[in-house]
Amino acid sequence: MADIFISYWSGEQGVAYSLQKFLCELLPQTSIFMADSRTIRAGDSWLDIIKRELKESKVVLSLLSKESVKRPWINFEAGAAWIDKVLIPLCFGGLEKGMMPAPYNQLQALQLQEPRDTHRLIVDLHHHLNLGSFKEPFMGLEIRFGKSKFYDAATWFHEDMMGYHMMGYDNEE
Repeated sequence: MADIFISYWSGEQGVAYSLQKFLCELLPQTSIFMADSRTIRAGDSWLDIIKRELKESKVVLSLLSKESVKRPWINFEAGAAWIDKVLIPLCFGGLEKGMMPAPYNQLQALQLQEPRDTHRLIVDLHHHLNLGSFKEPFMGLEIRFGKSKFYDAATWFHEDMMGYHMMGYDNEE
């Protein structure tokens, strides 16, 4: 059972994979669930697996774009999480934190392309998952060659996010 459940629309799976890779790098002690062909196999009851993982997770990260908020499964999973999980909306793809539709706009959200919000995500996941405090990137977190593990991971994550921007995820309709 996973600590973190990543909810995403399949049309934005690349963003979800980048997020998962980023989190695995910085939170190796946690388990992360994403519904895909690696976690749901042929013959599996996919709805039962999603229900179980939602029920067992502590935090649900909901990837929200202008497109994904129109998709029923994103809203279905967020609704299930709303009851008793920490639900963190992660905005990208032309959706700004201040433009989230109700009821998402009742939650503190983060902007994936913003370095400060990426750092805040890691700090807040440490808090919500009781992992202890997250050390600031330049105050002792595996400093190597003048940079930190957070800095290295955040740099390639933001480069991935810029790639999705260039592919049109952030284009206005």
